[in-house]
Amino acid sequence: MKLHIANPDPNGQVLQMPAWIPGGYLIRDFSKHIESIEAFASSDSKKVIALERIDNDHERLPPVNSAVDILTAVYAFDSSVRAAYLDTECTFFNATSLCLAVNGQERLPCSLAIPSPEQAFADQWSVHTTLRSVKTDGRGFGFYLAQNYDDLLDHPVAMGEFQVIHWQSNGVPHRIAIQGCNCIVDIKRISQDLQAICASTINLFEPKTKRAPFGEYHFLVNAVLNGYGGLEHRHNSTALLSR
Repeated sequence: MKLHIANPDPNGQVLQMPAWIPGGYLIRDFSKHIESIEAFASSDSKKVIALERIDNDHERLPPVNSAVDILTAVYAFDSSVRAAYLDTECTFFNATSLCLAVNGQERLPCSLAIPSPEQAFADQWSVHTTLRSVKTDGRGFGFYLAQNYDDLLDHPVAMGEFQVIHWQSNGVPHRIAIQGCNCIVDIKRISQDLQAICASTINLFEPKTKRAPFGEYHFLVNAVLNGYGGLEHRHNSTALLSR
């Protein structure tokens, strides 16, 4: 993972890996998955900048007067809805597991680049996320924008091959993207059931207006042999682990 900091704190920039995830309600200590972390001057990738370990979650850059790149290698083999998983079959991640916070700059807009894998196994892959697309190709690879760091943390990202179902509930577009399922799903039945469930939910929480507080909603589903779970996100998506 590469973090580019255009204007680091001239007095010494502090970096932090989250210990929590929105909606998780427990300390997760995601920094334990960092296997290596290095800093380089953006203008010279050979110029290594020594990092100071402050504590379990924090690192400090020495005072610098130019842009810096931070490279991290992160363990990503946790298939739960709150972590990060990457192999040749699929990818799913929350930014809490991969993206360092730049202390003092959390309120600034930030972009996320998701390049298309070069390996042949990913030729049919696509990207599903509710992050705002800025410049992406037809499969969703490219650049996304978050309003700030907190916004970035509330948009999980899934990549791989999917079966996608679309429907509308109370006039709002919904979709469910299913990966890991070896059989063809019953699109008609799932769309009918979810249309009714989502419409009833909107009506329950918005009894006067019957209007959803979002413009679209996405369900990201990873079908597995064992395990289950779900994590609702603040804006317009839910990550699900289902058998």
